[in-house]
Amino acid sequence: MEGIDTSNWRPFVIGDLFERLQLSVKSETFNKTLDVSEVRTEEFNLPLVNAKHGNNGIMFYGRENDFETAEMTIDIVQNGAIATGDVYAQPQRTGVLWDAYLIKPKVPVASEYTLMFLATVIEKAIKKHFSYADKCVWDKASALTILLPVTEFCEPDYDYMEKYMKGITQCAESALDTLLAIDHSFKGVDTSEWTDFVIGDLFDIHPTKSYKMTNNELLEDDGENPVIVNTGFNNGVGGFTNQKCTEQAGVITFTDTAAKSTDSFFYQDADFVGYPHVQGMYAKTHVWTKYEALFLTSVIKSYLRGRYDFISKMTRTDIMNLTVKLPATASGEPDYGYMGAYIKNIITVANDNFSILL
Repeated sequence: MEGIDTSNWRPFVIGDLFERLQLSVKSETFNKTLDVSEVRTEEFNLPLVNAKHGNNGIMFYGRENDFETAEMTIDIVQNGAIATGDVYAQPQRTGVLWDAYLIKPKVPVASEYTLMFLATVIEKAIKKHFSYADKCVWDKASALTILLPVTEFCEPDYDYMEKYMKGITQCAESALDTLLAIDHSFKGVDTSEWTDFVIGDLFDIHPTKSYKMTNNELLEDDGENPVIVNTGFNNGVGGFTNQKCTEQAGVITFTDTAAKSTDSFFYQDADFVGYPHVQGMYAKTHVWTKYEALFLTSVIKSYLRGRYDFISKMTRTDIMNLTVKLPATASGEPDYGYMGAYIKNIITVANDNFSILL
């Protein structure tokens, strides 16, 4: 899809278009541990916004009678190692748990597509201004400006927003239907003859070098060097900078502070800028290729899934002591050739499938 033409859009102050809702917990005996669920159930069926990166900002569900709620709102995350400044459309009934808040357009918006458009524009405008050390509070966010399409009367063109986002959604749904129709006949891997390896025997692990700068100072719209941050998405890239790279390519990175830190293992095939709490895995002997490292990170994630969260943090000591099974050669060394060939074949098949969508 071609880029959108914003040359005729106009700036608006966020606080002029939106108001923050003051929603609270109604239950006087509410317990954050006992009265929410990570899984949506018949009892816990109310989505709750909190410091969550991904999954539309929802990590927990609560009882409807325990929370004040609102519909057709936008969720802004004000805290979190990487979630700070995330923005999500919340068209359904939603409550507030912690470290996030809901805003509502002052002019009623009836379309969830318009709401998604607005949420995307707001995040684009505010995300870079905030960080874990500089919370995305409403007093600051409301003073920032966003660009929006306008009518002939220079008012926000909500009809255009709805039609544009509806078209984006329909294209995505069509592509997904095509992808789901493809025969994915991958077979399980036989690991019965794999060998145990301790990660600390294969890698040195220590924090990546980082700049002592806020996100607003470090991240730049015209930046060329990737900044690897505390996230389990986008290969760890949280933005780009023109600051000099602090790390060389060929490193596996992960975070020791994000809620989903076990999803944050990524191979970095380009030089990059490190970030606080981002750990680097530096090979002791064998230089791991991209495909070999992708195999290893998949194995590590499978071992760690469900073991850690934001409260029970995963440390580099945990990873150094982690024992995983890997394919091995007759001499007892990791079978790098097998690992690289296996992942390369997976990627080739996936690319062939995706080419059908183009």
